[in-house]
Amino acid sequence: SGIYIRHILPGLFKSAQHFDHGVNGSLWSISLEIKLYLTLIIAGLLYKRGIKNIFIILVILTLIFTFLVNCNFENWQNYFDALHTKLFLVFIIGNLCFLYYKMIPLNILLLLTACLAWVLTLYFCEPLVVVTEPVLFAYLTLFCCYTKKTIALKTDISYGIYIYAFLITQILIELAGKISPVKLTALVVLCTIPVSYLSWILIEKRALAQKKNYDHLFGKKEKISGI
Repeated sequence: SGIYIRHILPGLFKSAQHFDHGVNGSLWSISLEIKLYLTLIIAGLLYKRGIKNIFIILVILTLIFTFLVNCNFENWQNYFDALHTKLFLVFIIGNLCFLYYKMIPLNILLLLTACLAWVLTLYFCEPLVVVTEPVLFAYLTLFCCYTKKTIALKTDISYGIYIYAFLITQILIELAGKISPVKLTALVVLCTIPVSYLSWILIEKRALAQKKNYDHLFGKKEKISGI
């Protein structure tokens, strides 16, 4: 299923040349992404129902939960994945920032303050890094998007590269056997880019074109530079 993904298939990529015997290690995030987007759908519906602070509530609850898991409170790491909880927090903070971006002041002083807070927690209070790090990178993303002019690309093959590179690497190793890292990297790049481009044309671009059909649910947002 989408929640529990089997990375290893019988008989595939079993040779000693493979560092990893999985079919596509890049798919490790799919189960988490499904949970994140299900949460987003529920939160969005609650937002439309009049609970305007739902994302703020989610951020606060997730901050507390992530901190407790990271500290292994009551051995919670036996039951919850620390990485997944951290990424969930990053996702929720990102949604909150996008929703209230017009209310967030963007200036160098605040950016430097966020950087300083991250560095201080990194060296003096590491458990709090799970709080300062996503806040810093969310703010940095907003700062780059709204204060700098960027090149708007009509074609985005980045996700395709992420998804297909691992599988293509495995296939090339299986076909070529022993191959130098330099040659393997070159072949992976040459093969992955056209595959990712086809994926963009046939799948992702068509899927993104459907966004306009759902603008009325949450209202149209101002276009961000470069997106």
